Amino acid sequence: RFEDASDEDREGRLFDMKKFEICVISTGEKTGFKRRVRLILNKGDMAHDYTRLAKKEHMTQLEVSLRQVSDEL
Repeated sequence: RFEDASDEDREGRLFDMKKFEICVISTGEKTGFKRRVRLILNKGDMAHDYTRLAKKEHMTQLEVSLRQVSDEL
């Protein structure tokens, strides 16, 4: 488990991860209003939806492949 790992192991595993999820919940003291914020960060090849990008920019499969390679550099 990530929680049981040493700091050094955690740091190494964080760089290997492709997706990060952060959830923060806050309740107002006076209003009792509860707010929940969920943030999902994708890294690397998961960070782009190349299918959607190809449709939006009218790209050929070759252009999409070149974009993927360029983004990896």
